[in-house]
Amino acid sequence: MRPQIAITRSGFDVTENSLLDLWQKELYEQYAEQLFVLNLSSQEVEDELSLYFKTITRWVSSHMPKPKGRNEYLQMGSRIKEVVDIEESIWNSCYGFKAKIDCTLKINKKDGDEKLFPVELKTGKSNPNTEHVTQVMLYCLALASKQGTIESGLLLYLLDATVRTVSPKTIDLKGILHMRNEIAAGISAVSLDNLPGSFSLLNIRI
Repeated sequence: MRPQIAITRSGFDVTENSLLDLWQKELYEQYAEQLFVLNLSSQEVEDELSLYFKTITRWVSSHMPKPKGRNEYLQMGSRIKEVVDIEESIWNSCYGFKAKIDCTLKINKKDGDEKLFPVELKTGKSNPNTEHVTQVMLYCLALASKQGTIESGLLLYLLDATVRTVSPKTIDLKGILHMRNEIAAGISAVSLDNLPGSFSLLNIRI
């Protein structure tokens, strides 16, 4: 289920009951076949979803602008102005990677500037997973191509309601880009000449 839908729909009052209603009436059919394969009943799924709905409704009611929420400050002292996009795909040609951001927000910073801000939603409990942090840093880097500055991002763990602000540092970004360059170099070094004989017989060149 994509909880981002709830914060972008005009006139949608985000409550646990309304999210459950959205799931039952609009989203369940999309996943019915997968749930059948997994031998999961609709009740089992709804019991699990209710855990996430609590976090979603609390966060929305606290931080989203009116009429959905109270527009309270985020951890770094900024406020949300609006939701710009959900599941936004950005191709960063400068660094050669594609990012798909769960939720892109426009925020008002303490100094009055408006900036784009990525939010990554995780369905598990919070943990010191560097993979999650790296993912958000890449999103921050991707959005920098739109606004000229590298801003912070947010990790929201839906199972235990933990919020973590990710503020990219130069040394971290250098490490990420170095890793990206190594991967790119490895991929470019691969050719069909290195593949097993059954492939080489095709006599194809890239």
